[in-house]
Amino acid sequence: MKISSRVLYGGLAALYLCVLAPSVHATQIQFTIDPSGTANGLVGVAPTAANRGIYAAGSYLNLSGNMNVPFSPVAASGNLKATSTSSGSFPTGDPGSLTGFFGGTLNVDLDNLANPSSIALTGGSNIAGINYNRAYAETPGNPVFSLAPAIGGGTLATPGKAPADFGIRLMLSSIATAPINGNAALRNVVGDIAQTVPLSSAPLSGPAGDQTFPTTGNLSLGLTSADLDYNMTGSASLGVQYPSFLGSGSIGSTTLSPANDVAAHLTSVPLGAGQTLLRLSIPFQTTITETLTGFSPSATGTISFTFSGSIAAFAVVPEPTSMALIGIGLACLAPVGVRRLRRKRIG
Repeated sequence: MKISSRVLYGGLAALYLCVLAPSVHATQIQFTIDPSGTANGLVGVAPTAANRGIYAAGSYLNLSGNMNVPFSPVAASGNLKATSTSSGSFPTGDPGSLTGFFGGTLNVDLDNLANPSSIALTGGSNIAGINYNRAYAETPGNPVFSLAPAIGGGTLATPGKAPADFGIRLMLSSIATAPINGNAALRNVVGDIAQTVPLSSAPLSGPAGDQTFPTTGNLSLGLTSADLDYNMTGSASLGVQYPSFLGSGSIGSTTLSPANDVAAHLTSVPLGAGQTLLRLSIPFQTTITETLTGFSPSATGTISFTFSGSIAAFAVVPEPTSMALIGIGLACLAPVGVRRLRRKRIG
């Protein structure tokens, strides 16, 4: 079957537009969140403040915070502690129950894959917690450890246990004693990360292939869900009976709290065969405060959760330079086609 020159070059022109368009306009990419940081041969590093933002640290959130119970004559307060003592070295040791690993997907817009100058995190991402594994969440064959209390909080006499994303030990003190103590667990933790102004873009700076973009006052973390189960027993102190706290509630919030880190990273690595590996490392920190209700006697307590860490993600995309070269080649062919059509009409 003979194809006319008009049809042939019209098709080439259409293909040219399709190929070049993605390299000029924003391209939507769904990144895969990497819990272990070892994708594509990367080596895991300790999830410490000094390493925050390093891609190889993987996707993790460290949990910190405190609880306060204003109660006459003396208020009780205490910091969050891990339900099991941290020991060993990451990732083969025990990172502690206040370190949670995360997987899922991250939605990103890049304005130009060949040489991006801006990036937008559009929201609608799924940053999902992974049940705590004391030997390291992503090591095959290691058991998932149960953390106290059970779903719903159990009973004061029998707190129980169940798998959870974070395990918290609470010992609230008032002067010389610990009148309230027990455990809490965070389960079903799912978050989202986006610009503080929806669909806004952040400028990229630095050399091609290793760029940074600001997070301070720009990127935010929100929880789309998180279940808090708690079981804390109150006792007498200085002749006063302190309350107990038992139950379950959601701390999910769609409110995005600004991050306070300096910069996130976007790197690209050619894989060959017309493909490029894009890596994202996004450090952030956010704080959420909840109110708990106690009983015998009745009281309220304020518990504050601060999540800090790094989300590492990767995506394999068509190599931008290959796309651009194809487009350039098609552009060069277009004038040839026009000349041939003219000659045919004249002849």
